[in-house]
Amino acid sequence: MEEREAKLREEAAEDERYKEQLMVKIAEDEKVEQMSNQKKRMKLLLLRRDVEQMMIERRQKRAEEMQLFIKIKEQEEYEQEKRRRIIETERIRMLNNHVKNLIGYLPKGLLKPEDLPHLGKDILDQIIIPQD
Repeated sequence: MEEREAKLREEAAEDERYKEQLMVKIAEDEKVEQMSNQKKRMKLLLLRRDVEQMMIERRQKRAEEMQLFIKIKEQEEYEQEKRRRIIETERIRMLNNHVKNLIGYLPKGLLKPEDLPHLGKDILDQIIIPQD
């Protein structure tokens, strides 16, 4: 009986050690799982930050492209206005120099009312400008 009781105590002690080992192992596993969950959360947060940074960079790039587009458009408009002024200046110069030779050959609508001050008095008397 004593042997049996000793054997039972020994089994109980062994069960207790096994239980403690299991508890330690479960605690370690839970700790590893918590760290794994924490790593997952950290990776998710890092991914979110990266995505937000990419979105910010994309918005900035889009804004820079829009600014560049606006500058190009303004430059084109400036150059177009410059060409228009040069053409108008040359048109007036050609009228001043050559209209006296072309009286009677100019098609209707070629001369505008704004052209009258650039023509000489003697030419104005010879030209009939249609009124719109």
